[in-house]
Amino acid sequence: MLGIVRWGAIVVGVCVPALCEAQVDVSPALRSCGAQRLCVPTSRGWQAQPMSKPLASAAAHELSVSPPRLRMALFPEWWQELIATSVSVVPIAVGIWLPRDTHVRSNVAHEYSPLADRASDFSGLVVGPLLTGLSGAAIEVFDQDRGTGGGAVLAIATGAAMFSFGASMVLKARLARCRPLAVTGDGSCDPELPPAGSSYRGDEAYRSFPSGHVASVAGATGALFGVIAKTAYAGGKQNPWRWLGAGIGTVLTLTTVLLRQRAGAHSYQDALVGGGMGLGLGFTFAFAHPTTAVD
Repeated sequence: MLGIVRWGAIVVGVCVPALCEAQVDVSPALRSCGAQRLCVPTSRGWQAQPMSKPLASAAAHELSVSPPRLRMALFPEWWQELIATSVSVVPIAVGIWLPRDTHVRSNVAHEYSPLADRASDFSGLVVGPLLTGLSGAAIEVFDQDRGTGGGAVLAIATGAAMFSFGASMVLKARLARCRPLAVTGDGSCDPELPPAGSSYRGDEAYRSFPSGHVASVAGATGALFGVIAKTAYAGGKQNPWRWLGAGIGTVLTLTTVLLRQRAGAHSYQDALVGGGMGLGLGFTFAFAHPTTAVD
């Protein structure tokens, strides 16, 4: 009996027994007419007949079935995963190799804060992206429905962070905006103005826009939002705890925005554009990955 019900879709609505109104096809030979009744084809058209208890039970079961349990997965083919890895790594190599534009763009002057600079290294480049990815992976691990997806989520978030950071390096080289701590009183850019103990002297003084630190942690955060969106798009059962992981990443991203501006390494414009770019690239990177059903 259950196989008959699965053959088509169970109708939501009430069927008037004599006319079989508000009915939807279950199959060319069978229609559901609401509680305890079926519409069956006769020589006089569709007519309602009582539904047997097993079939009624099967129909109720079908109506109560929850969405499928899905988890994120890596690409099934090795060459597909190779492309995804290349997308993560190649922009970083290009950003290192690409010569800086000779036209220097101005910025808003700001003094250097070594404490904020060191803190932003952890929140944006070290701890932030890793903690964001690990929080998303941990939520998958402790979810009994899709626990084996933790490794894939961590790999996706890490790849998204690298991809976003590399993209920011390419833009830094081509846009050549002066860092706030290197802006002089007359608005020009002095590469020797940053303190000797900082890493912003020389060519680094011209790589302000956009913020790579913010883009990195925002890329991992965008990946977790992409996991949520991809599961919903695929029609899967959503784990509400996934929003916690995305929330942790959002807090770390905003913290990095504040720290990079306070450090004098970026203006708010540099940091916010880096964050928006990272969120978009990370989301896209995660959404491009497949989902797989949980056994």
